[in-house]
Amino acid sequence: MSKQISIQSLIGKGYNRGWWQNCNARYRDFEGGRSTKKSTNMAGYEVLFKIMMDSNRNIIMSRKDDVNNSSSTYPNIVSLINKLGLAPWFKCKVSPYEIIYRSTGQKIVFKGCNNPEAITSTKFIVGELTDVYFEEASELTSYEDFRKIDGSVRPVNSFGQITFLSNGWDKKTWRYDILWKGRLEDDVDYLETHDYQDYYDPNFNLGYGYGLYLHKSTY
Repeated sequence: MSKQISIQSLIGKGYNRGWWQNCNARYRDFEGGRSTKKSTNMAGYEVLFKIMMDSNRNIIMSRKDDVNNSSSTYPNIVSLINKLGLAPWFKCKVSPYEIIYRSTGQKIVFKGCNNPEAITSTKFIVGELTDVYFEEASELTSYEDFRKIDGSVRPVNSFGQITFLSNGWDKKTWRYDILWKGRLEDDVDYLETHDYQDYYDPNFNLGYGYGLYLHKSTY
């Protein structure tokens, strides 16, 4: 089976610079309101294309716990599979929650960040763990838990990537101190005339890989 899909027509232009094919930064953080399409584009379409375009990739989607995943990250991706007419290519399971790419056996699995050991102990038969997406990243309150998870994403045959997505913004978080502070601060005047502002540092390194991309959107 084959199917042609235009990525550009799906995601538009706002997320081009941060899209995984254009940005292999180890860490990416996308901030924006509910109308900014970050969950659809970055925690939806991008996840599916990563699986279909790189046979080594396996992805963990994380919310606070399994209940949150069952009502958000999982149905989000399943709905996009159906929207794109890709149901014949994917097997969607609910016990446990996982999505399997039929042609290779690669997986998208769903884990709670309240139990980092469940993430760090996840193994895959085909390929490697290459990506973790933290949807509603403010739920990951412990920097120590993040570092445990971060250290488990160490693929050999593809670049590893940690992606944060969040609606609100709270400067009393470790993500602000470690990732944002002094790099991309709020610029209300700029965002009044632009859809987004972003920042890229290819040399940023916390020990497991290089690169930091930050994206704040209003559209």
